[in-house]
Amino acid sequence: MNQQQKAYWNSRFEDDCNVWGSTPSKSCILAEKYFKKDSLKNILIGGCGYGRHTEYFASRGYITSGLDISDIAIASARKSASLKDLDIKYCNSDRNLIN
Repeated sequence: MNQQQKAYWNSRFEDDCNVWGSTPSKSCILAEKYFKKDSLKNILIGGCGYGRHTEYFASRGYITSGLDISDIAIASARKSASLKDLDIKYCNSDRNLIN
């Protein structure tokens, strides 16, 4: 895991984990149209942060997993998903390790 990247992202999420708000981005909503069209059911989001997009997809019935380098963001995502009773798998790791 790149320690400089991890430190950077942990510092971004440390004070306010909700950096980009709680609503899904326009690109997330657009992506779902393609997922539906192609009947996709499983989604892995690399760089999932605090989980706003993983929660969006999980709440719509997708099998959703998230990966992020920031342990602070992952802890926040896990807590939020638990409070909303969403079944999301989260992994605290560097997505560059996936080949």
